[in-house]
Amino acid sequence: MTGEMFLITGGGTGAKVAEAFVHLCAAGLGPKKAHILLIDSDTANGNLARTTATAKAYQQMQKWPWSVRANVHHGLLGFRRSEVWLELFGTQVEVYEVTEQIQTVLNGGLETAADSQAMRLLLDLLYDGDEQTTDCADGFRARPNLGCLLLADHLDAKLPERAGDFLAAMHTAARSGEGKIPVVVTASVFGGTGASLLPIARRSVEKALEGRGVEQDQIRRFEWGAIKLLPHYQPSERKDSVDPDRFLLDTASALQFYSKVYETTAPGSRYDGIFLVGSDNPGRNRVKAVLGEGSQANPAYFEEFLAALAVLRFAAGGGERDRPMRVFVPDTVAWENLPHADWQELREKLAFLLHLAAFYLRRGSSNQSEQRSLGIARLVRNLGPADLAKYPWYNEILDRWAEFHETYKAAEPSRRVDVLRNGAAMKEYSLTTMLPLAAEYFGRLLLWAETALQGADLAFVAHANEDDYADLYGVMSKVKATEIDSRRGEGTEVRPIESASDNGLVRVLRAAATAMVHEHRQPAKRTATTSRFILVEDGQVRLRTSTQQTYETLRELEFGGLIEEYHRTSLT
Repeated sequence: MTGEMFLITGGGTGAKVAEAFVHLCAAGLGPKKAHILLIDSDTANGNLARTTATAKAYQQMQKWPWSVRANVHHGLLGFRRSEVWLELFGTQVEVYEVTEQIQTVLNGGLETAADSQAMRLLLDLLYDGDEQTTDCADGFRARPNLGCLLLADHLDAKLPERAGDFLAAMHTAARSGEGKIPVVVTASVFGGTGASLLPIARRSVEKALEGRGVEQDQIRRFEWGAIKLLPHYQPSERKDSVDPDRFLLDTASALQFYSKVYETTAPGSRYDGIFLVGSDNPGRNRVKAVLGEGSQANPAYFEEFLAALAVLRFAAGGGERDRPMRVFVPDTVAWENLPHADWQELREKLAFLLHLAAFYLRRGSSNQSEQRSLGIARLVRNLGPADLAKYPWYNEILDRWAEFHETYKAAEPSRRVDVLRNGAAMKEYSLTTMLPLAAEYFGRLLLWAETALQGADLAFVAHANEDDYADLYGVMSKVKATEIDSRRGEGTEVRPIESASDNGLVRVLRAAATAMVHEHRQPAKRTATTSRFILVEDGQVRLRTSTQQTYETLRELEFGGLIEEYHRTSLT
């Protein structure tokens, strides 16, 4: 994977691709650094807001160390040993926004440009009355001929002003290192802002870079890819200009418009690679018809996950760029058919992340005798100090580490658990400081996966609520601190994690992830009646919880509003 890449998204669909991309980065599948520029003239778009919130939740997680180095034993007697690295949240994600309404249309529409009779005749020839007077507050609604004209002028003014840090990052990347630097633009071709952005994104960004004094040989280091999404969902009804019966016609018109633009544009402004992502059954994703603003927060869809994989594929480079266009048409939708260089790595890393989220948010039983059925969040929050200290992993994972903190070290042994859970005493090192932050990210991940990875004709994720993660608590007791106290730097360098840069809850989560690696790579012998952790079963990541348990835990931790964010317009 490349060291650094740039992702530019247009409209609500483009933002949802970025949302999926962030989750892939959390699974350890992303580059070292990713810059995401969100562009939308619909400033209140619910999907845009959700993606921004997801990225912020990711950044809260990413600031802590997440590498684990599990010692896996092989062979009949276990004499052979190897190290298995799992590096979650390894990508530094930076997010930038150009999300202002366009002044031309705010001031009265395109007709305000008619400052002469000749211009009036030209506008009447190219645009109808509605197009000339629309305020486009919620996007251009499948009219790239209108949108390109307005958006290009808008970006010429706003990119230097609002995306200066994004442009500066591009300039810095172009001045350092060697080779090509991937820049990917993604949006729908049947929508509004995104469809208008695709033909002009490269030209607008390169013009802004030139305005900053970036040299041409540096600008040529960027390699541009486009991920274009075809219709993959269906509104329930026609509402104003949103007409599901016109989606295919609008798509065909947009693609035809693009072909004319590319034919008449200088070669340096074209894309170096194009991926098309669509669906042969958009009706399986049914949504309420909504025109922009906060109410437009459609569920995550599998096609946007595919588009995020295409982003990674283009960024990886190599022979993929020898073919200017990629079209993904699988016979069956399965892990082995996904457009990723190593589908087994994709499945394994994503599965570890999803299981960790489910293990964290699982509600479990309120029965005192079934404490091990609790998820990590409820275990840490609800168990009394004496009960929590009885877990064998407490001493290895938490107690020895926390002694670096004078307040903890000075406390009586019987009070140490209380001190470690006391945010006022331990501040950022405490078990409780990260409780809501982890709940938000993991909640967003599982709510995203509900519709992106499972549903009609999709079976990447399932739920097995009759079982729990109790076995992992036992395996966590065998995890050594050395397995969660080192991080891998450049090349093969391994560096210890400093105690003062760690967090108590994150240590527990790393221990849980390490236990999963042990169980997956070197499963212990079990009796037929003993449950054990299975990472993937029959091709599915079978989470040991239910969606209802996830909802209940989120509400308990005061994140119930997230549920509505992901189901606001869903009809399935």
